[in-house]
Amino acid sequence: MREYRFQATNETMEALRKLRGAWRGISIAEHEVTVVLRDGQAVRVGLDAAEVEALFDAYRIRAVLEPNAGVLGVPVEDFIDGNNDIVLFTGVTWSEPQGSVKVEGMSEDSAMHFSGHPGQLSETADVVCITTDAFVVASA
Repeated sequence: MREYRFQATNETMEALRKLRGAWRGISIAEHEVTVVLRDGQAVRVGLDAAEVEALFDAYRIRAVLEPNAGVLGVPVEDFIDGNNDIVLFTGVTWSEPQGSVKVEGMSEDSAMHFSGHPGQLSETADVVCITTDAFVVASA
């Protein structure tokens, strides 16, 4: 088995930690979310992609702390007081060897890709990539 890791960077984890503080608002775009903090900073969250091997892509959470560029966002009452919890999740994407998974309509030389949590990883996986692929912000 070939194993790769494409996990959150230290910069991302530091930016996500800022989400524990008081929020002013949130702005949602097509491929990213920006949280405006009460202290005037903003945390922009999106995805990074990498080609691990040919035909095998991996994605991880990317967050950056930046000065607020005047975005106020939609108020978020549940997060305005701070004391929020942040939980990061580890995901796994893997590929089964060619021909090991039989699916109607697929040729013998086709490979299947699966995604899930580490407990779901198959023992027969050929290529594995461990990622930081999700997070949750919770408030009281």
